[in-house]
Amino acid sequence: MGEIYHFTRLGHYYQLLFTLLIAICLLTFASIDYNFENHWQSISEVVFAVGLSILIIGIFKFRTICIDRKYKTPVLKKCERDLTIGCFGMLFFAIIPYIVICFGKFPFAATVFVYFAFNITSAIVYYTFIWRIENLCHLEHGTPQIAIVGVIYLIIAFITLLLVSMFHSQIGAIVLMVVLSYSSVVMSTLITLSTVLMGDRIELAKSCEANCNEKINNQKKSKTRENAEATPQPTVLKCEICMIQCIENEIPGIVTSCGHRICQRCIEQSPFDQNQENAFCPFCHEVYDLNGEENLV
Repeated sequence: MGEIYHFTRLGHYYQLLFTLLIAICLLTFASIDYNFENHWQSISEVVFAVGLSILIIGIFKFRTICIDRKYKTPVLKKCERDLTIGCFGMLFFAIIPYIVICFGKFPFAATVFVYFAFNITSAIVYYTFIWRIENLCHLEHGTPQIAIVGVIYLIIAFITLLLVSMFHSQIGAIVLMVVLSYSSVVMSTLITLSTVLMGDRIELAKSCEANCNEKINNQKKSKTRENAEATPQPTVLKCEICMIQCIENEIPGIVTSCGHRICQRCIEQSPFDQNQENAFCPFCHEVYDLNGEENLV
């Protein structure tokens, strides 16, 4: 069993590191015109696209939180759902800059801005949907699956480089940087996504399993307590002569008109109770019939 972050987290960190290195290289060696007035239309479109993407991410996250609170979603289903959404989002925001840089005809400065903007959006997707559940579950990865995903991505990268070299849509060095940058995050995300979609490969982490079991036990105890409080309990009182509990339908107790409680057994043993009509109260030394009328001894 391998942790979820074993592939996705490492790919995400590698992407951030590679993005930082590219930023340092561009600021140090490349001569880019960063004047917004020259590229205002392209930059405004990218800003709108990124803002809309972040808004959609926020709506998705808020909806999942509401669903979890309303329906008490199990942890495993929550992990599977958030992993699926997170992986799809990371792949989507990784493919957009890839297409723009390789086949777009934007100015170089706008292309660089697209690259960094969507890298940031991909990081937001990761920290929104995957980061918080990476310690809750374990994900089983298969070696053949990793090999198949790797071969598919290498084929796609080779075809991309071939098309770029044929049509000369962008600089070859930029394409190579993009391939190196996105190979890690795309491959790791594809592996995680395909593993999740295969089903029955997610299990709770030991720490989460203990916490979840404890929460489940606490919920069962609270429900049992609520049911016990809701269930009417039989009236339990003690006979003032023999101090035996008088329970309705088992050992009935009778309250004399003087206010003392006497159980049926003590009434039957009373010398004044030959016809089961009178009850002698040893505290008041008086005889009462069962209808509450007083007879002096």
